[in-house]
Amino acid sequence: MISRFGTMFFSDPVAAFANIASALGPRRRLVLLVWQRLELNQWAMAIDAAVGEAAELPPPPGADPFSLGDAEATTAILERAGFDELRFEDVHEPVLYGHDLAAALDFVRGFQNVSAALVSMSDSDAARIVERLRETLVAHQSDDHGVTLDSRAWLITARRQR
Repeated sequence: MISRFGTMFFSDPVAAFANIASALGPRRRLVLLVWQRLELNQWAMAIDAAVGEAAELPPPPGADPFSLGDAEATTAILERAGFDELRFEDVHEPVLYGHDLAAALDFVRGFQNVSAALVSMSDSDAARIVERLRETLVAHQSDDHGVTLDSRAWLITARRQR
């Protein structure tokens, strides 16, 4: 079973991973790509800083993209769900939002926390936040690489027990 940035959103991760384990044959492999902790991801920190206080609200249950970012906690979840032989590989690569600034800004405005924050603001406050987001993206744009921000993820592999 392979997942790329999707398994962080389970409302009950132990139950969800146990269901996945039961669907896999014995000794089959689980491969996940998940974000590491929030503070290790420049892309999220920079966007949150641009949005300000409205971005600091905790995500609703099952909506935290960093919920599997702590290797120890994630190990415990996966072991309780029936996996062993866990391996965490550090993936340190930039996130590319594209070469076009307008498209990158539209993409970032679509993030759940950003869109929720913008909807909760007056039109003038939302316009100021969008301008700060644009400035943040401009600061991370280059002709060679487009709009990129630093990121950290885990490539997690595990096997179903028995």
